[in-house]
Amino acid sequence: MKFSDNIDGAYFFDNIDDAYYILKDYLTHYGDPIEDQRGDKVFQAPIVTLGFRGHIQEFAQVRSVKVPNTTILNFEGLIDYSKQLQDGAIHDFVYTYGNRLMEHFNVNQYQVIIDKISDDINTRRAIAVTYDATIDSELEDIPCLILIKCSVYDDCLFMTVVFRSNDIKYAFSSNMYALMNIQLMIAKKLGLKIGDFYYVGLDSHWKVK
Repeated sequence: MKFSDNIDGAYFFDNIDDAYYILKDYLTHYGDPIEDQRGDKVFQAPIVTLGFRGHIQEFAQVRSVKVPNTTILNFEGLIDYSKQLQDGAIHDFVYTYGNRLMEHFNVNQYQVIIDKISDDINTRRAIAVTYDATIDSELEDIPCLILIKCSVYDDCLFMTVVFRSNDIKYAFSSNMYALMNIQLMIAKKLGLKIGDFYYVGLDSHWKVK
């Protein structure tokens, strides 16, 4: 669908690549040209909300997320990055989303989401956060992904992810792929079908150089 096709308050796409190209066009044409805190020249826009339907492929009983062509990672790198969101290791950076979501707060927040929904299918408390104010307020490198929220409607797992900042050019496609796999993982554990996936970018940007 086109960026102008606003449904239920979000712009809906069938796959990551379509959203990537529309975001690129939108930011480069209408974004505010600024120099950010790192000295990078970017086109930046405030709140952007995207929705994805049909992003899960079904081949008989095999369900998987469509691999985007717009990721800067090769296939092996993309799969490895996706797996990192499902383990608690820090790897080679000051943080990883997987560590923040599974180990950092001494709780597996994916399991919290699963338990909350298992206890009450109508819960509004199935959330996971990455930001730790006790240390991130002093760090230069802090998580871009801030929040994951899951809800169930009509036996389908809906997921919303909130980014305080997102580099569309270099990170968007990889992030969406990895997070859609989180949605798939949680849905499988709960025995639910896949619902919509929502992306909320609070400051989305396209890096010029």
